[in-house]
Amino acid sequence: MTLEQLNRDYKLNSINRSFDVSIDTSKLFPMFYFLTKNRRILKDFIRRGFILTGSRALSCYRVNKKSILNRKPNDWDFLITKEQFLEVCRDYKVYDFDPKESTYTFNKSFMVIEGSYSGVTNIMRFTSQLIIKDELPTYTIKNGIKIAELDSIINCKLEYVKTGHNKEKHRKDLNNIFLNCYNFKNESK
Repeated sequence: MTLEQLNRDYKLNSINRSFDVSIDTSKLFPMFYFLTKNRRILKDFIRRGFILTGSRALSCYRVNKKSILNRKPNDWDFLITKEQFLEVCRDYKVYDFDPKESTYTFNKSFMVIEGSYSGVTNIMRFTSQLIIKDELPTYTIKNGIKIAELDSIINCKLEYVKTGHNKEKHRKDLNNIFLNCYNFKNESK
């Protein structure tokens, strides 16, 4: 069975209401998040209306009240327009970027320590992928946070699997999602 066939089955089950899809943002922020200095950046991105996507958004989705993704996300992915990207670059004084690229990795740390033996150590690191799109996908607003629709995230991951961008990680995520949806559908019978 291919990923496209699994995606088709997921969409058919979704249309037939074989399972209930909901969004829960209660575990969106990591423990002790309030202690980090970089929470200001995240709050700013949310205030600017950036659309949360990727594994962090997937971790908010629930099928029959169970998490759709079984791994802990380690970064924040946001969909933004080119104008929003240029505003971020201006406001955060980021001048090292290629205007032709469609994805920018935004790394900020409270403190960076460079040691001769250990290399570079980042303390309280905030990592975000800013994905620049001409047209933003549909989204749902939950607790003031714009979260990309589940179909949009799945389609984006399918595209990454085809193009080879971090192919293995996205394939595993898709397998995880489709397997969970299949299991949750069967549990509800």
